Amino acid sequence: MIAILIVDDHFIVRQGLKSMIAAVHPEWEIFEAENGIQAILVASRVKPNLILMDHMMPKLDGIKAASLINRDFPGSKIIMVTMSNPDDLLSVSIDAGVTLIISKDASNGEILETITKFAKGISKVMARNPGKPSGNKNKKIKTGKRPDRHTSSLLLTDRELEVVKLMMKGYPLKRISDHLGISKRTVEGHKLKIMKKCNLHSSSELIRLVISNKILPVT
Repeated sequence: MIAILIVDDHFIVRQGLKSMIAAVHPEWEIFEAENGIQAILVASRVKPNLILMDHMMPKLDGIKAASLINRDFPGSKIIMVTMSNPDDLLSVSIDAGVTLIISKDASNGEILETITKFAKGISKVMARNPGKPSGNKNKKIKTGKRPDRHTSSLLLTDRELEVVKLMMKGYPLKRISDHLGISKRTVEGHKLKIMKKCNLHSSSELIRLVISNKILPVT
C-alpha cells in the first residue's frame, strides 16, 4: 500500500490535494503536515513512500525539511511544490534529495498525473522487493560503457554530459563556455543536441529529467 504525506501550511490546499488523490486512489494512506517540523515528525512515524512538500512554510521550509527527511528516511521520494521559479531551486533541491520540482501553477490533473507516475514506480519496486524499503536504489544498467548512467545519458557524449552538469549548477551559457574553454556558440550547439537526443523542448524539461532519473551525479 502506498503511503503519501502532504505537507503544506494551508489547510485548504492540503484538503484539496487529499480529496483529489483519495478520489482516484482510495486505497492509499494519506497523511498531512502543516510545516516542515511536523513533516519530519510524521515521516519518522509513518515512513511515507511519497512526500508532496510545499516549499515556503513557517518554522522550517520545505528544502530544509526535505534534507533532514532524506538523511534519515532515504526511502521516501520527495516532490517539491513551489511558487518560485523551479530553476532557482535546482541546486539546493538536488542537495536536499528532492526527486522532482513542480510549480504550483500546474493544474490538478498535472499534479495528480505526476503523483500517480511516481507511485507506479514505487509499487513496482515494492513488488520486486517485498518487505524491503521502497527507497532501495535501482540496479545499475548493465552496458559495456558507462554502466552507472541512466539510459538517456548513454546517448550523450562526454562533452555533452559536462555541459549538462554545468547547466545543473545554474551556469549561464557564457560561463559554461569560459569554464570549458569553448565558444558560446559551441555550447549552444551542444545544448541543442542534448535536447534533441533526449527528446526535450526546454531547459526545465531537461532539469526535471535529470532530477527524476538521476542521469548523472551533480557535484
